[in-house]
Amino acid sequence: MSRGLHSYFAKHAWYNTTLLAFVSCLAEAYEASGDVSLGPSFDLTAWCDTWLMSSGVNIFEPVADIDENGVLRSLSVRQGLGLRGKNRLRLQRLDIGLYGAVNSDESSPVVPFVIKDVVVSATDELTVVDLSSLPADYRFGAIAINNGEHAYGKVRFDEKSIDWLTQNLHRLEDPLTRATVWRYFWMLVMDRKMTSLKYVEFVQNQLPYETVDQIIQVALMNLRVLIASYIPTELAA
Repeated sequence: MSRGLHSYFAKHAWYNTTLLAFVSCLAEAYEASGDVSLGPSFDLTAWCDTWLMSSGVNIFEPVADIDENGVLRSLSVRQGLGLRGKNRLRLQRLDIGLYGAVNSDESSPVVPFVIKDVVVSATDELTVVDLSSLPADYRFGAIAINNGEHAYGKVRFDEKSIDWLTQNLHRLEDPLTRATVWRYFWMLVMDRKMTSLKYVEFVQNQLPYETVDQIIQVALMNLRVLIASYIPTELAA
């Protein structure tokens, strides 16, 4: 990046320029660096076009094949398009957190198995995730796409992950991960992908364990909105 900026200012000092001139200098520096972490055919100019000349948010959700023993056989990330904006699929890099199955009577912290630097395709709806580093007997509990919040998009969860997190979110020590799950669960309610009653169950199970004041305050605010506007009238009474 610094090499690209130096080239840009050296070429265009004291001149008016365009966005393309700026991006071209960055692209030249990227190609010279030999970085292929986003793929050998990565085009920085085209990548900038998808981000700077479009609007809207992408949606990430897991597509998992799990056997009868809870072993994860395959995993893909489905990238979808939000309803608002002039949206398109975008090339992004993200981490995926996998949480193993646990016994309900245990209280020890759960540490994720993190698959790093998954490059989500800008041309295909499904991106296959390499599970070769996963232990063969790893029993699946939940999938958290965009672990660490490095990519830009909404995250959705499969039903098994929703049930696991409803029961076990408090066992995740990282407050950022807990906060993102709280936020994404509320978005699921707003997008009509989670029932209001399921969200209430989640709050009832997890709020007593939460220790971060900001998470508690936002959860209570959302719960008030939920009770006032989304709970069936006969239950709210």
